Amino acid sequence: GAIEDAAVDAMLKELEDEEMRMVLGEAKGEEEDDGFELVNYEEDGLDDTRPEPRKAGVIKFNFTPRIFPTPMRESKASDEEDWIAKNRSHLRKNPQLSPQLDALDLEDSDPTWLKGKGDDFYRARDYRAAVNAYTTALEVAPHLVSVLANRGACYLQLGELVRCVEDCASLIEALDREAMGPDANPTRDGAKHLGMRVKALARRGTARCQQGLYAPAVEDFMVAASLVPGDPLVQADLERLQSLARCDALKKEGDALLGQALGQGGVERALDKYGAALKHEPHFVSAISNRAAALLALGRLQDCVQDCTAALDLLEVDPEVASATENNLLAGLGAPSLGATAAGKVLPSGPVPPVGSAKRRLWVVKTVCRRGLALAKLGRLEAAAEDYKLACKLEPDDLDLRKDLEAIEADLKEHSKAAQGGGAHEAAGSHERTAAPLALPPPAPAPAPVVDS
Repeated sequence: GAIEDAAVDAMLKELEDEEMRMVLGEAKGEEEDDGFELVNYEEDGLDDTRPEPRKAGVIKFNFTPRIFPTPMRESKASDEEDWIAKNRSHLRKNPQLSPQLDALDLEDSDPTWLKGKGDDFYRARDYRAAVNAYTTALEVAPHLVSVLANRGACYLQLGELVRCVEDCASLIEALDREAMGPDANPTRDGAKHLGMRVKALARRGTARCQQGLYAPAVEDFMVAASLVPGDPLVQADLERLQSLARCDALKKEGDALLGQALGQGGVERALDKYGAALKHEPHFVSAISNRAAALLALGRLQDCVQDCTAALDLLEVDPEVASATENNLLAGLGAPSLGATAAGKVLPSGPVPPVGSAKRRLWVVKTVCRRGLALAKLGRLEAAAEDYKLACKLEPDDLDLRKDLEAIEADLKEHSKAAQGGGAHEAAGSHERTAAPLALPPPAPAPAPVVDS
């Protein structure tokens, strides 16, 4: 038993020594078996290249700046970009949104990106949004003449003629400065600048034509024709403008005669002037309407009705809608052609107020009332009542128009009663009295023109 106890003690002692060697790293054989080798950098003369422990710090991150209070995952980025481009100028005025606008990506302040956005809007016929994009691009880079040219085209499409003329004039001045500048290169920029200059002159001339300023419009097209001699489109528009200018001059002579006429002789001379003007431009709507005034003064009632109807037919045409299907001036300048037709209807010639404007509504109301008065004098009371109903609908606050309508309706009832009584003679007599109760005074020998250019 003593021998066995001694053997057990020796075995335990051996195990304890082995565990101690492993703890102290002296079990070299096992370390070699595991593929590890302890290296003493100081003894081997090596540098200890291990990095120092990292220092504690704070990492900051920001969310993507946004105008819309919705998460990016719930938004449509392209639609948001379009909306921001359309309303950028208004966002700048908002003290809460302006800092967020400044913090957006750099492309939002890139004039080239903004010009491309404006071009996309223009091709989509969203001219107001295109103007906003071009305006922002010019705020960043005022020297970009191509952006100025495109904005002028948008203003022409929108009917903002004064701004179109201003942009075209600024473009021509900028081209002049570039041509005279120290970096001018006719070989490189000559053709490009020539095309811009011709387009600017054509757009400004078209805007002036729509304003009724025919003399300066003719000058613009004459300069454009001299820059591109032999161009059939420019020459055709120049000839059309010259015809419009002659028509306008004759129409104004007729207006002067009609305004100062002292009897039928003066009215007849005015009528001759209007006729001569309409030989040059048969669809000059203001000349047609004013000729109707002269015809009414002379008692030529049926001719007056025909002229009023012709003028109203022309005023029904919406030039903005028609320009979508017509040929553009100079093959894509963004200006409606001066002699265009659309959907089988002829566009009115001469200066015409924009569709929906108060002035255009006034033109329609006065022309409708003139036709209604002529119809009443012809005894066509039902048609006259329809015209005055239309006039009252367009001008619901005009009490005089309401009184005229009531007078015509009263005569119409009287005529109906007479017809029901079987008295043909009484009905005819009522016909003769249709125009007497009207509140409108009978036309004076020299009425003032209803429509002015």
